[in-house]
Amino acid sequence: MKKPTQSPEPRKAKPFRHYAPGYGARFIEARTAANLSLSEAGRRAHIHKGSISEVEHELREMELRNVEPLAKVYGVRAEWLTMGVGPMKQGSAAPRLIPPAPIIPTTRGAKKA
Repeated sequence: MKKPTQSPEPRKAKPFRHYAPGYGARFIEARTAANLSLSEAGRRAHIHKGSISEVEHELREMELRNVEPLAKVYGVRAEWLTMGVGPMKQGSAAPRLIPPAPIIPTTRGAKKA
């Protein structure tokens, strides 16, 4: 007698350790800023559009060998794309996340009149 077959469990997103949180949104932001569809981005970077979509939905991480070509197609820095570090585009100023501390004058070492 055959055992009843069970349907496979749905695919679950795994927590990743290499990319900074929110990397999927950065991939989407870069692609839309470059005005590219998934198909066109994949064609230009020689990456399957399904792979790019899975990365954008944070179901997987992009293989490192594919990050640089995709960053070039999007016109962004690979470090920003994967880790959110520094400016989005090469040569642009990095956004300041923390405002500079105010300079408070001190009276240390001042002579009294």
